[in-house]
Amino acid sequence: MLQYIHRQPQRNGTQATIPSLGLFFRKFRNPYFFLFILFLAFPCSLFCQNSHSVDVGPNGQLIFVDSVSGTNVTTIYVGDIVTWNWKSSGHSVTSALQPNDPLYFDSNVINNGSVFHFQFNTPGTYLYTCVPHEELGMVAKLIVLPVPTVPPDYGITVSPNIATIHAGQSATFTFTVAPSGGFTGAVNFACNTMPAQVTCTFSPATVNVAGASATSTLTVSTTGTNAMLNRPSMGGRSAPTIGLWSTLGLLGILLVGRIQSGKNKGLHLRMLQCLAITLLMLPLAGCAGTEKPSTQLGVSPITVTTSSPTGSISHPAVVYINVVQ
Repeated sequence: MLQYIHRQPQRNGTQATIPSLGLFFRKFRNPYFFLFILFLAFPCSLFCQNSHSVDVGPNGQLIFVDSVSGTNVTTIYVGDIVTWNWKSSGHSVTSALQPNDPLYFDSNVINNGSVFHFQFNTPGTYLYTCVPHEELGMVAKLIVLPVPTVPPDYGITVSPNIATIHAGQSATFTFTVAPSGGFTGAVNFACNTMPAQVTCTFSPATVNVAGASATSTLTVSTTGTNAMLNRPSMGGRSAPTIGLWSTLGLLGILLVGRIQSGKNKGLHLRMLQCLAITLLMLPLAGCAGTEKPSTQLGVSPITVTTSSPTGSISHPAVVYINVVQ
């Protein structure tokens, strides 16, 4: 526990003062000395515990006034320091606890301009008084709260947020999981909503966070415009099937007729050749060219869901693709 300190006025009634800066300048002419002093001073101002101020006997009144609440009640957190500033003389800041209690504090009776500090490291409610004026109601209260704890969680950042690609190309996004509040464990990635003709894949789909950040790469693939051959249908049957049977039937009738007549065997051979050629050509007959659907042009969002295995923690993220021709 921090020991209290206070500054006592000199006996002649004038407040003790710090030696003038001019004396320091005369004794220490090296500018690096002052840079060193600043280096020591600023970290303390940045990283020391929070300090709360209480006025003692302002305007000659027999009261304690907290600078935040404006009353005689001060609320702080464990580890905070309370500073009492004397605004009039003949007062003390004395704990209501017994002097042998580890949490006891006492400034003794000091005068205007004095300062007393005390750090509170144990949660609880502390009463204190001004001993000379306790019977006149010069009392106050300190409430020391536990330091709030941050629940385990994680944050998600994405880079880049938007990618411009041509239809048929792919884009990649890097997702970074940053733990907070001591979070550890697995985080799952999944695409929730996306445009038509778009697929997405995470690598890896699950990252394990153990005290440091982890990353996963999202690959978004789009579809380009491609021509393809389709066979048109006619009444539930394809055009090549109808053409095949019609041609075979016609050639069969002619061929049978010629064979029965027993004439012109050379013609029979030619007809068989035509039949063979027709059979070879039929797979290409009736084909029609169409376009395969492609990803819609423009900017489209892709919603991603990240979650812990139990689902107790879940955070969404959104990336955008700008598809151009």
